[in-house]
Amino acid sequence: MFQQEVAAQRLHLWRPHAPEPDFVARRTVLMTQEAWQQCPPDAERTAELGTDMLMNTRAALERFVGGGLLEENVHLKCLSPKDDRIWALRVIEYPQVRVLGWFGQRDIFIASHIAPRAELDKLERGRDAYDRARDKAIRQRDRNFAHLPYVNASDIHAQISHGARDDLDD
Repeated sequence: MFQQEVAAQRLHLWRPHAPEPDFVARRTVLMTQEAWQQCPPDAERTAELGTDMLMNTRAALERFVGGGLLEENVHLKCLSPKDDRIWALRVIEYPQVRVLGWFGQRDIFIASHIAPRAELDKLERGRDAYDRARDKAIRQRDRNFAHLPYVNASDIHAQISHGARDDLDD
């Protein structure tokens, strides 16, 4: 099902540009056209993301794809209201970035778009920019990819098969 979307170029398979020789993909990131243009695997920079943001975003995506440890609310967070099932892959190194999207199935993250963290702190007309970014991801999922499944859970362990840690894992 997801392969058909990639073949039709409605989704793009994100892979590290120059992975380490022993790199093994344990998870998958699929990107919408918008996210792909914001973070192509081989560009030096994009119009929206400067060099530092692009490098940090790629490093976070590599950690995700490579199966690195993801702590809930540190590296990966389900945005409120959790019933919407929109997640932010959080780039915590400065300058911070958020990759917003949803899980098509366990270990498959579909990135809707990428937003610099500083932009998400702004209030415009009484609405938080996070609300607008979450709503944008919901619109993309529900309008363009309604025919695809998504994981209807807000628990990190339902999204990630290994390498997930939440507050209850101590």
